[in-house]
Amino acid sequence: MPIVTTYLGPTPIDEAPYWHVVGRGDPAAFMFHNNLRVAQGCLQSVSAAVANGLHGAVTPYCAAHRDREKEQLFELVRAESYAVRPTRLGAMFVFDDRAHAARAQQTWFAEASTHIFECRLFTNAVRHKADSVLLNAQAPDWNGNPHRYWQGQMTAQPLPEIIVFGGVYFPDWQSFPGEVAP
Repeated sequence: MPIVTTYLGPTPIDEAPYWHVVGRGDPAAFMFHNNLRVAQGCLQSVSAAVANGLHGAVTPYCAAHRDREKEQLFELVRAESYAVRPTRLGAMFVFDDRAHAARAQQTWFAEASTHIFECRLFTNAVRHKADSVLLNAQAPDWNGNPHRYWQGQMTAQPLPEIIVFGGVYFPDWQSFPGEVAP
């Protein structure tokens, strides 16, 4: 198990690579790069930061989706039946296969300019692998899909995502392209 040194001190990380998709040229990307530089390659999910006392913080995804009926249902099912799983709201989303990250980049961010960065998870990060395709359901299928999602079931054409509650380390943080705040 490798150990990296960040602002947190020596921290054990998993050896397995993961990938995270990040926008370019928007305020969130600028903050991402700036925060990685300040934190020496380490980021905590917002959900973990909130649990550690940073109240009121939200991710752009959470701000845009937390009031949506479908996201509320998925969170309710998680809290009631799968409480050991990390919440989607405030989590970091990574992929355990670069091809999945590239597919998400093309599917979810087709109109945006994005990078895919390699990362490692802190060994103590809570994670859950789920099929993001299950989130595409229409209202009639909402009852079963949250349970399938939190059980880790995959569809015939899955797009697996890893929900992370905790720390993520980006080994190439020092060579990330520079960003200028818009």
